[in-house]
Amino acid sequence: MSAETTSSSTSPTRPATTRSSFTRMRAKPGRRAELLVALEPLLRSAATEPGLGEYSMHECTDDVDELWFFVRFADDAAIADHQARESAPDPTDFAPLLDLIAEPPETSYGDVVWTLPETAPDGVLGATP
Repeated sequence: MSAETTSSSTSPTRPATTRSSFTRMRAKPGRRAELLVALEPLLRSAATEPGLGEYSMHECTDDVDELWFFVRFADDAAIADHQARESAPDPTDFAPLLDLIAEPPETSYGDVVWTLPETAPDGVLGATP
């Protein structure tokens, strides 16, 4: 299957540029506010990475200590750059987080396979066959 966008609204395909990541992070009990403060400079730095599209942080409605991050990347090169920054960070960047998180963050990468028309990147709509 091609990774290019088709013009047919009945059989769309996703472009290669709809890669994303989801990260789950849990604050230690009672440390959420401190974690949010410690995350701010890292999030601001990530916002300057080339090829990063949407970057959002969400809080779980069932557990205030659980945070989720969603990132949409422009292409595979942007993912590689982001992963390189995560795998070889300046240790001082992440040091403040170590005492604030309950467990190591979990990250998964994926491809967009369906989206609503209002939020569709590059005109992608519907499920990828």
